[in-house]
Amino acid sequence: MTDYAFATTPALACPYCGRRIDADTAWAARARDRWGWCGVTASSGGVVEGALLLTPTTSGNALLKALWVDAEHTGRGVGKHLVQTAAAGLLKRDVRYLCAQPATAAPSCECPPPGFLRRVGFEPMGRGPLHRLDLGGTVVEPNHIRATLERLLAGLRPLSPEAATRND
Repeated sequence: MTDYAFATTPALACPYCGRRIDADTAWAARARDRWGWCGVTASSGGVVEGALLLTPTTSGNALLKALWVDAEHTGRGVGKHLVQTAAAGLLKRDVRYLCAQPATAAPSCECPPPGFLRRVGFEPMGRGPLHRLDLGGTVVEPNHIRATLERLLAGLRPLSPEAATRND
């Protein structure tokens, strides 16, 4: 079973390009200062299967800095769950959009395939190269649903036995 956790340090190396991001990288420090974490990791049995790293933008949104899934774990939904976990965490911090630069040639950890981005809900942003995921329209928090249901049920009164059997 794969576990998804918020990461406070991006000191992981991409298995494809070997790029390692130091924990004191400026954009990672900005993310930790703003949100308390700079990414999400997927792991099973202590082995990291994938990672998603992001940073805040000047407009208050989030920008995907790296996303990778180990080759042995692709096609199992790990990338999708990394995006979903990050989106849920960002939504709790009032971030409206998660932006990403899609690959125009060979995909890399910095530029995921555009087909993947579309499948997980990203849409092109006008004429520019970025795609964005509208977090307000794509993430539903179970706690909000539960609270709404509890308010609805609190307003219902049980029928008395007399009212339930009356034949008016």
